[in-house]
Amino acid sequence: MTKVLVTGANGFVGRRMCQALLSAGYPVKGAVRSEFAAKDLPAGTETVFISNLHSEEQWRDTLQDVTSVVHLIGRTHVLKESSPDPEEEYRSVNVWITYALLNAIDERPVEKFIFMSSIKAVGEGGDKTPYTENTPTNPEDYYGKTKLEAEQYISTWSERTGIPSVILRPPLVYGPGVKGNFLRLLKLARKGFPLPVGSIHNLRSLIYVDNLADALTKALSKQLEGCDVFHIADEPPLSTPLLYRELLKNFGKGAGLLPFPESLLRNAAKVAGKEQDYEKIAGSLVVSSEKFRDTFGWKEPFSFESGIRKTCEWYRTKNDQ
Repeated sequence: MTKVLVTGANGFVGRRMCQALLSAGYPVKGAVRSEFAAKDLPAGTETVFISNLHSEEQWRDTLQDVTSVVHLIGRTHVLKESSPDPEEEYRSVNVWITYALLNAIDERPVEKFIFMSSIKAVGEGGDKTPYTENTPTNPEDYYGKTKLEAEQYISTWSERTGIPSVILRPPLVYGPGVKGNFLRLLKLARKGFPLPVGSIHNLRSLIYVDNLADALTKALSKQLEGCDVFHIADEPPLSTPLLYRELLKNFGKGAGLLPFPESLLRNAAKVAGKEQDYEKIAGSLVVSSEKFRDTFGWKEPFSFESGIRKTCEWYRTKNDQ
């Protein structure tokens, strides 16, 4: 069977990806930077160490006996940016590492390349109109812009080499091990902290990490031609109040939702210079995954309720130790 190289194998998605592939019967090679990182890999994963992720030579050695690649390495949103040149930091990881890996693949008999992009390569949403693969791209931050740059290079590379490529654009990914803004919500819900979002009527698409791993595995099962882009998300999209209510319920907390005029919240965020943070909570970002579902015959194996329950169980266990 196809041996799959997973880059970023010790990451939030990478660990679940390796496990999903192993469960499906694929031999898996997980690329990590150190022995310390390798301790998080699922049993049965063949570990390879790459000290310099920008080295074509090291990638070339790693690609021996590999026929498919799932490229998960990426610099995602940084809550407290410390780099003097954040744009170049994002480009260094999201573009130049991808560039080095693809150049190395040129000399190996790889049959399929799958790239984890982001719906942020399209934009930040704003209303409840679903983003489809035909929606014009208009990324607003360095993360989305560099993911789109990588996508464009992959498309050109795939056309030149004839190696089929699949680009997946998920929205926010949650599950055990989640970080960022979702982890903030978990902390607040565990304390039963009331949020003034009871009057918000937005819709946001999410995807549970094990559903994403399942979708990535599914993408390996069908041979396509050229380079194709797919959006992937759980159904249906959810409102922020519904999401927070479910978190509170799993932590055994009270209502925790305060009705507060949306216009006042927006103005307060503007005055505080937190408009972008506010939009991530109160704005809408809806993703249509109809194309992926139709192409691969996919349906998410885990429900929203199951995903939230497992995420809250992880957080409770992690903080009760």
